[in-house]
Amino acid sequence: MKITALIDEFQEIEIDRTQLFQKIKSKTNADALIVVTSGNFTQKGLSGAVDKYKKADILKKQGADLVLELPVYCTLTTFDTFAFAAVSMLEKLNCVNELAILCEDVDETCMKEIVQFLFIEPKEYQEKVKLIMKNGSSFADACKEVTEEFIPGAKHVLEKPQNIQAIEYAKAMKRMYSTMKVTFIDVGECHKNIDASEFHKKQERSDIEEAKAFEIVLGEQIKQKLVLHTDEQNVKYLNEISGGYAPTTKQIMDVYHEQTEADNTFFERLADAVTNQNHPREELRRYLLKVLIGVRHVEITICGLYSYALYVRALGDNQENDVYELIKKHSWIPVLSECDEEEAKKNIELPEMDDSRKMLLELDWKAQELYDIMGEN
Repeated sequence: MKITALIDEFQEIEIDRTQLFQKIKSKTNADALIVVTSGNFTQKGLSGAVDKYKKADILKKQGADLVLELPVYCTLTTFDTFAFAAVSMLEKLNCVNELAILCEDVDETCMKEIVQFLFIEPKEYQEKVKLIMKNGSSFADACKEVTEEFIPGAKHVLEKPQNIQAIEYAKAMKRMYSTMKVTFIDVGECHKNIDASEFHKKQERSDIEEAKAFEIVLGEQIKQKLVLHTDEQNVKYLNEISGGYAPTTKQIMDVYHEQTEADNTFFERLADAVTNQNHPREELRRYLLKVLIGVRHVEITICGLYSYALYVRALGDNQENDVYELIKKHSWIPVLSECDEEEAKKNIELPEMDDSRKMLLELDWKAQELYDIMGEN
């Protein structure tokens, strides 16, 4: 059986991806398609559009043969780590032949040239990026400008969010020395009735509106957590989450002490204090979600030693699924199947779940509990 995989958060749940999934299977001559996606919280530090089990059901109805969840400790990270963790998970399944990577309005040859260049990052490139940033440009804008100098047309490619993600997935493949083949899929060819660029602009506006409401609730949850403990306990805990980065801890505590009981601007005032063009709001949202869930820096560091993927969670009813049985047979890491949280909690008793894996799995449970609580507000 030839298996192709696709990594995506699938936040735009209203889009029917039946045609996309068919195109991927056809182009890669795949017998089955596995998709890897985030759980109830996204890499941008937002709440998922729908519950992860409902999302898995939707994707399966549209043609995915198996839906795998990327653990929360891999999701609430920078995108390069998110990409690396997802690729690592697929590599450790030991039976995935090909990775389909979505891109937009770029030919495969050009994309591969940009990927190779940004993977190597020549010294001259690095020096020019630093120089431009000193003049006030963001890291992202500096990268676009300098890459264009070396590869004409690259700036146009790098302007599109889909292509930025595609490059990170491809770079992760190189970092992993992955045995999987890479195939780039132009989303425009699969959604001919959708202007991808215009859709991304609409999605960005939607994200901003969604984020504002989410950030208010997130700020309230943080306040409720801090009020339960002494300042000394809070400082110790916040430092454990950040890895001892004292400035962020101090800013959180300062804003916390400034607030009044009826104040719901905690997140906004904290964002004013800590965010800028190189430390955006999504970074703060991820950090605060890690505070609420309990994702400590030391645990993430240890996971990094194992390329992040310590187990696989297959969402939905997979008992009669040939693909599930195949990966369960070949995988180098434990494969867990679940169709709800009640079934998920039974997995912790499996013999292959050692103490480290149990600890990480419990973080996924806490993420589910937090998702449910925040959904009520």
